[in-house]
Amino acid sequence: HHRVRGLVAYLSAVFPKFDEQNCDRYLLFNELFPAEEFDQGKLSLVFTYSQKCLEQFLIQEQLQNEPGQQKILLLRKLIQQRAYPAFEKKLHKQEKSHHQLPLRNADYYFQAYQLAKQADDYYNLIDRRRGDNSLEEKQKNLNLFFLLEKLKDACETKVRQNIMKVHFQDHWMDLVLRENSSRQEDFMEYPS
Repeated sequence: HHRVRGLVAYLSAVFPKFDEQNCDRYLLFNELFPAEEFDQGKLSLVFTYSQKCLEQFLIQEQLQNEPGQQKILLLRKLIQQRAYPAFEKKLHKQEKSHHQLPLRNADYYFQAYQLAKQADDYYNLIDRRRGDNSLEEKQKNLNLFFLLEKLKDACETKVRQNIMKVHFQDHWMDLVLRENSSRQEDFMEYPS
C-alpha cells in the first residue's frame, strides 16, 4: 500500500520529533492525501495497515532471536508442502543438534517436545504401522518441561507468599511437588 510507505517515509523524516506539531492528524492526512478533504476513515485505514506491518516486522525481529522456533516453523512448512525427504533430513539434523546442547533447562525440554511433536505428526501422517518412539519422546519432554516450569513457579510462589503475605493454591503444583518428592531418584537423570 503506497500510503503506508508514505506514512513510514514521513515519520522517518521527522524522527525522533513525534510531537503534536509533526503528528497532527490533519497534517498527516495532507501528507498522505494531498489536495483531498480530510477523511478520518481514510487515515484510520492507513494506520490500521501500518499497525499490521509493524506487528509483522516485530514478529520477524523476534524470530531472529529464536532460531529454535524458526526450525520448528520450517519443519511445519515442509510437512505442509509434502516435502517429506527434506523434512526427514532436516528433522534428523535438528534433533542431533538439539541433543548436543549442554544446558538442560525448561527451554531445552520445550524445544525437544516441539521437535518430537513434529516427528509424531509426521509419523501419524505417513505410516502408523512402522515402529517409532516420537510419541513417547514427545510425552517425556512435555512432562519434563511441565515439571521444571511448575518447580520454578513453586519457588516463585513461595517467595511471593512470604513477601506479600498472600496464599496461592494450585492443585497441579501440589501434585508436581508430591511427585517430585516421591521420585527423586528417577529425576536425578535430569539435573535441571
